[in-house]
Amino acid sequence: MGDRWSISRHRRVNPSRMTLFSLFKVLAKLQLYYTIAGRWIQWDFRPGILLLERIFALQSRDDFRQRFFRAGLMLKLYWFHFIVLKIWLALLMVSSPAAAQGQPVKLNSLLIQLWPEFDRAETLMIYRAELDPSVSLPVQVSFALPEYLDKVFVVAVEQNGRLVEVPAGQYELKKEGAQPVLTFSTDSPRFQFEYYDPQILTKQGTQRQLKFNIPASYATGKVTLEVQEPVETENFSMQPVPTSNFTGNDGLNYHAFDTAGIAAGEVLTLTASYQRQTEALSAASLSSRSPPRSSSKSS
Repeated sequence: MGDRWSISRHRRVNPSRMTLFSLFKVLAKLQLYYTIAGRWIQWDFRPGILLLERIFALQSRDDFRQRFFRAGLMLKLYWFHFIVLKIWLALLMVSSPAAAQGQPVKLNSLLIQLWPEFDRAETLMIYRAELDPSVSLPVQVSFALPEYLDKVFVVAVEQNGRLVEVPAGQYELKKEGAQPVLTFSTDSPRFQFEYYDPQILTKQGTQRQLKFNIPASYATGKVTLEVQEPVETENFSMQPVPTSNFTGNDGLNYHAFDTAGIAAGEVLTLTASYQRQTEALSAASLSSRSPPRSSSKSS
């Protein structure tokens, strides 16, 4: 019997053409990955495909072997690129926020500050949060807010010990059912957001009453609910009973309640009442000072 080449020629089936399909499958896969990463990597496999087309068009066995050896080197190079690309894509997926979302988000601490009649008639609400050390960054976080809320005032993340405002286009307040949910990504374990609540404070003559009620968005190691007492306030009371009362550097009085081990979905509730003979805002009494938002008790 002759060699495989002569048998194949007699049967009009060239073994080089039999492998054409499998080789083109490899190149097709490479071309697919090239398409996926085309925005970043400028590899082009079309010259390799054209080379193979020329090789398999040859009738000379010697020419075929020489050309095929060269093509083999090229395919090895493409295969190396293929492996590198797969590693690059895997690293990209691991470092992306979407990959980090496979983990449960937990807060180490959460401080919720209520500042009624401070610089607006609405109550200023300030959330200061710190992620649990087990949470990988960056991560996307979401917080349920009161049903009637339609906007937030500011979102910020801590960078190098300072709060840096997040641009409006990088966070979203969207309703999930009847519940507005604030969502944004953070690459810092500490962040803050603020909004003005138009309904949490009710007035009847000189009497004021605060009612705060919101489900915890995440399991949290420590939660602090803190109320800033407006200037010229009388007969202030709060439930739950404050665990600490202090005067801030701004000269205003603060009342805080600390609790530990809050589960996700557990309702956070606070009520407070007081009397005032004036409608003056607290910020007006601070003269030319900037709003002392960093002077109150930290989380």
